Amino acid sequence: MSQVKLINELFVRPDSEIDSSKRRYYLSPIDLSLLSLNYIQYGLLFTKPPDFSPSSYLEKLKLSLSVTLSHFYPLSGRLATTRYEEKRSCCIYVDCSTGHGARFIHAAALDLKCSDIVSSNCDVPYVVQSFFDIGERAINYDGHTKSLLSIQVTEISDGVFLGFSINHSIADGTSFNHFLISLSELVTGSSGISGQPVYNFRPPNCTEFGPTVTLPYLEPNEFISRIDEVELRERVFIFSSTSVTKLKEKAKEMVDSCSSGKKISSFQALTALIWKSITRARKIQSTAKTACTLLTNLRQRFKPRLSQNYFGVFAAPTTKTVEVGELLANNLGWAATLLNEAVAAQDEKVANEIFLRAFSEGPKMTLPGFNSDGPNPVVMMGSARFDLYGLDFGVGRAVAVRSGFGNKADGLVRAFTGSEGVGSVELQVCLAPQTMSALLSDEEFMNFVS
Repeated sequence: MSQVKLINELFVRPDSEIDSSKRRYYLSPIDLSLLSLNYIQYGLLFTKPPDFSPSSYLEKLKLSLSVTLSHFYPLSGRLATTRYEEKRSCCIYVDCSTGHGARFIHAAALDLKCSDIVSSNCDVPYVVQSFFDIGERAINYDGHTKSLLSIQVTEISDGVFLGFSINHSIADGTSFNHFLISLSELVTGSSGISGQPVYNFRPPNCTEFGPTVTLPYLEPNEFISRIDEVELRERVFIFSSTSVTKLKEKAKEMVDSCSSGKKISSFQALTALIWKSITRARKIQSTAKTACTLLTNLRQRFKPRLSQNYFGVFAAPTTKTVEVGELLANNLGWAATLLNEAVAAQDEKVANEIFLRAFSEGPKMTLPGFNSDGPNPVVMMGSARFDLYGLDFGVGRAVAVRSGFGNKADGLVRAFTGSEGVGSVELQVCLAPQTMSALLSDEEFMNFVS
């Protein structure tokens, strides 16, 4: 398979300076808890327009990025640490005054074609991981020396791939999506962005805590974890809007009368299907436990609801654990109801408690590789509301969405709106090789795949 070659790289700074960028940008305890995880990485593949000029396009994208960074100013900074030797503690924050900027990479793999990347009957090729930061591995803590945001433009023979990487201790998927929408608006000629990011959120019950969060550690090896890469297979499964609707109706029909009031969503039905299917494919003992984790956007749990434009990490895991035998013996509606109840329990009270506990007790470090997500986990990341195909970066409509190496582990599922549009869903699934082979032979699962 082709190797991606670096052509050029530079650093893009905000086109204008604002007062806030001269001050430290403090991270919340929830932000800090993710320092051992990888960057979030999403990319879009486009067919190359007949009149495509690499130099002109790169200049337009670079100028648009510069303007976007003036709104999302923390992304042009670097992490910094102040150490308190006498207390054996430290404070990690974003230094926005350094002027380093976001990393902007131009690369090429001209012996590759779009068909090498989007084949529906093959695993995602490993070379795609080199479309993000030239394949360099990084965790969020590495933001001390690496850019908090990078964009890689990779030319292939008949296409262009835009690979975006963002530090996950600075932003969750919703904030990442907000940044991408804003950049898209400016690339396509808008005079401004439609939604200004809002910074430094504090829930009402946390106002007594100052902006500075200290960690009870002095050296990174006391609280930062790294894991070795393991062999995985990655596959993209497409579910049309018709298929998703049928799946939801099937789950609702299976729900017994005592739970008939539960409003199972399409996404919960789809998550129940993938949880049952992966668990069946793993061929583990019926008495073992299995956990399914969904990420809840806490912005929507406060009352009144917070704007989606609040910048930072507001995603909290919602996990349901059951015995394997119980999950497989019961139907789809039963599993969907479990997930529905778990998500419904994440109300305003819980959202406030999550923040209060984080501020009062300090960050609880999330371990990489789903080591914090229970036994035999299936972890659903992303959202069916993330319409990456709907983003316009000046080279037509994307023909595929792919992700980089970030946070991939056995049982990871990434979701986003499918190419068909609203109602359709694409799932990027990472599994151990033997589990993926079994999943591809799972009749119930594959019957819903388009």
